[in-house]
Amino acid sequence: MKKYLTIISVAIACLLACEKNPDDGAGTDPEHALTPEQEFWSVVGQLIDVNDMTPDYQGKTFAPAIGTEVEPGVRVIGVNSLEAAVRKYNNLVGASIDTLTTSHTYSSKSVGSLTWNKTADNTSWATVDVSIRAVPTLQKIIYRSPAQGDVNGGVADGQSAYYRF
Repeated sequence: MKKYLTIISVAIACLLACEKNPDDGAGTDPEHALTPEQEFWSVVGQLIDVNDMTPDYQGKTFAPAIGTEVEPGVRVIGVNSLEAAVRKYNNLVGASIDTLTTSHTYSSKSVGSLTWNKTADNTSWATVDVSIRAVPTLQKIIYRSPAQGDVNGGVADGQSAYYRF
């Protein structure tokens, strides 16, 4: 029963985060302000497994479940375009950046910080440096398409697989 209440409270927090007043630009309207718990779960709830969510979250650490782990501390989220990467980041932190934004930092006392960095070398669309105390094993999120870095086992360095479909 507690799990369902937590899931419902996170859903409400996400809905409240999406209802920020567009005139103020920062979501500082007192009517739409989030509590620290709502703000925490609106971000961290998207990074971890929903089954790990708990009402007594303070002081606890969680394992990341977002994307695919490519090395310790680094998770890749597959997206087909820069626009999709921007949308995912905006949904994650409640920002309103666009495809021209090269850097953006989200910072919160209750959550931590996430820094968007648009990539210029075509190895990904963007990276996000993560510094969240509750998810200490997550240092970076990479938004990229399969063509920007995924390698099918044994076909690296321009080689061909011995089989064809």
